[in-house]
Amino acid sequence: MNDTSTLDYCFSILGQLPDYLDDSAHFILNVQGSISNQLVEPTDYQYENDSNYTYAGRFVGSEGWITVVSNGHSRSATVYYPGYFIEFIPLKADSCICVKHSDSPAGRPACDIEQEVYNENAEVVYGCSSTSCATIIRILLLITPQAEAKLPNREEIKTLAKKWAENINLAFRNSYIPHRIEIELDYYNFTGYDGSGDIRLDVLNLRNDQEANILRVSHRADLLFLITDHNYNYLGHVGNEVVDPDRARGIIDVPYIDAPDFTLAHEAGHLFEAHHQRRVAGNPPDPQDCSFAWKTSNDKYTLVNSGLRPYILHYSDPEAKYAQTYATGNINNNNAGKIRTTGCVVANHQLENKMQLTMRSSSGMCGQYNIQAVVRSPEQGFPGQPPYTYTWEYSKTGNFNDAVFISSSSGINFNVCNVIDPGFLFIRVTVESDDHELIQLTRKANCKNCPTQQAQAEERYVAKRNAYASINGMKYYFDAQEEEIIDFSIYALDGKLISKSRNIQNLPLGIYFIQLVKTSGNIKNYRIFCYEN
Repeated sequence: MNDTSTLDYCFSILGQLPDYLDDSAHFILNVQGSISNQLVEPTDYQYENDSNYTYAGRFVGSEGWITVVSNGHSRSATVYYPGYFIEFIPLKADSCICVKHSDSPAGRPACDIEQEVYNENAEVVYGCSSTSCATIIRILLLITPQAEAKLPNREEIKTLAKKWAENINLAFRNSYIPHRIEIELDYYNFTGYDGSGDIRLDVLNLRNDQEANILRVSHRADLLFLITDHNYNYLGHVGNEVVDPDRARGIIDVPYIDAPDFTLAHEAGHLFEAHHQRRVAGNPPDPQDCSFAWKTSNDKYTLVNSGLRPYILHYSDPEAKYAQTYATGNINNNNAGKIRTTGCVVANHQLENKMQLTMRSSSGMCGQYNIQAVVRSPEQGFPGQPPYTYTWEYSKTGNFNDAVFISSSSGINFNVCNVIDPGFLFIRVTVESDDHELIQLTRKANCKNCPTQQAQAEERYVAKRNAYASINGMKYYFDAQEEEIIDFSIYALDGKLISKSRNIQNLPLGIYFIQLVKTSGNIKNYRIFCYEN
């Protein structure tokens, strides 16, 4: 099947694409610029180079997309496959891909985002340069009769499964990781045990079990864990090749199932570590000698160790590693104080884990923007120590070869129309810490060609008529009149519903998504960022 839709260009910094780009897809881009989708389905990951093109893509369950990066530009397109719909939104900036999921956009608002907002006190959003999209992973737990005999009743096990999911999702949120898991339960009498008692061989048999595969497809699950009671000498096992969705299988032995913040997280973590560290071809993928950990609270980490991997990666900061130079089996877990910042090469996490740019337009003056750089503290994600040095620049092209200096303060008030009228500018801030750590983010700002006082007055009038929500004492205006709104929801970055109230106080630091449903049936989505004053 072919998709010959026009490919859009956007500037991108190579090597800083979102870390969820590397997963399973097989596609070919010809030099003329159309995509021929061949075997766009859950098959082995293919990584091919033709001329100067680099490919990355994902197709797991009901989600999928393809991105092509070449010579500092990114090309992307909408891809169709039976039963699926995927859309790409490119733009000029640091990151250039945003994903709209296929099966239920309303149910996955964290990736269904408006490209711009112009209202007073509302942050101006320009797609993926200022967006972190949540990846939602559905895990199916198949419980065997042997395991069920040692577990609570089926209603209680539902509660326990929900606790597992929320513990892992809490860990993701605490670590600013844009993922969320959903757990499905089913019951299955697996009989394909190898007989040797080797859990690794049983995982291979589970992968080839036809009935288990049918159940996984019916639940539309990305990953599958068999919960059993088989007296293994492992608490659980998954294989390196699990990033191939056809092989995404694992087994957890029931004696260890009472530790929902560790056992399932540990095994699921192996799936995520393989997914995030995949930078080159290979089956199984090259793990690059790292293991992952993430926060379950402010001072606790879930460690995802492997006996053959010399480093443990702190999941909330992909540059921080525990300085462990020998095999990290379970006896060597207690090394939390030995973080270093050199070693493994891993996929960059979203830059906005380290710094946020809050950008607000003024309804009183066209093209006027207030932009503040909010650097996270070393404990929250940016390892650099204060004081910080700021450099603000603008560019007409987006690649900053034509960069013009603006300011060295932590925030700016800048009128785009003084430079270009009408049109867009790209505004970039570079922050350097006292110990020479660097972070850089870019925003796109618009002059909308409204030079007259009358146009400015009309803009003010519209802003006063617009509906709004009050969040932590700040008003966020929407492109809608009050009587048009029939439903309001605010979601966390991972897609969890936070509130349906339009008057919210004490919302914690983080990225959130507001979804409006209008009387016309149209859905509008806005991204906001709550930060500490």
